[in-house]
Amino acid sequence: MTKGVAVDKAVAAELKELRRVKKAYEQLKIEHDLLKKAIAFTSARKVTSSPSSNSSKSSTP
Repeated sequence: MTKGVAVDKAVAAELKELRRVKKAYEQLKIEHDLLKKAIAFTSARKVTSSPSSNSSKSSTP
């Protein structure tokens, strides 16, 4: 990225850390999105399965 340009070691270290943090942030965004989808899926399954399980319980004397 810095071919032919002299960069201070401190600046280079900061850029390396910034790249690492950005990569970790992108990974966390992906994980967060996946968890949101899993929660929505699980919630949808509970909503659709609840009425049938509740009706069988209430019909039992």
